[in-house]
Amino acid sequence: MPLKIAERKKLNIFLRDFFANNRIASFFDIVECLQKEYPRLFTKLTESSYKLTIEAYLAQYFLPKYMKEGWLQIDGDNYKVQLSPNRCSYCFKSIDDIYIIDIDLNRYCGWRCAEKCRYYCDPYESHLDTYQELFDRFSTWLPQTRKYSNFIKMKNTDNISCLVKEIERYVNDVHFDEFRWPLEEQSCIESEIYRMLQVLDREVERLNKFIE
Repeated sequence: MPLKIAERKKLNIFLRDFFANNRIASFFDIVECLQKEYPRLFTKLTESSYKLTIEAYLAQYFLPKYMKEGWLQIDGDNYKVQLSPNRCSYCFKSIDDIYIIDIDLNRYCGWRCAEKCRYYCDPYESHLDTYQELFDRFSTWLPQTRKYSNFIKMKNTDNISCLVKEIERYVNDVHFDEFRWPLEEQSCIESEIYRMLQVLDREVERLNKFIE
């Protein structure tokens, strides 16, 4: 009997979580972990495989999708995660400007994924508190600014005006003056602070055109 939709979703979640915490693994590792953590799902998968082995079933119906997405590749007898600056290093979803970095400069789409990933480690650098606080605001503000940016003609711009003032009040604080200029000797954290400030500056400039 084929896997039900709910069972396929559960298997997909398991596989993504497995590779998020096991950057390289064999079929044996995958099946062993599945049997240990989800014995009922393992049994269902065994029954659904028909004449195929579980390994062959996964290789035919599940893993090719991840390879097509670009974050999983074959490395000899193993499957290996291919990290990319365009994808979260935990959930493997596409990311754009909103991401945080770890000590190895891998990117995560937010704190939720970073804290769940066993590979994540805070960068050993100064200004980490400033970076984390700015990211929390940045990850909230940027989607809002870009949402408003899609509405070129608006009769009431009060919401935009309030948002712009809130952002400007924060990013124009003298506390950020030292991060305003790109320097060759900037640390990774300082570079990220500079990047987020620049992105917010551009968004504010664009939104101000709607208010004028």
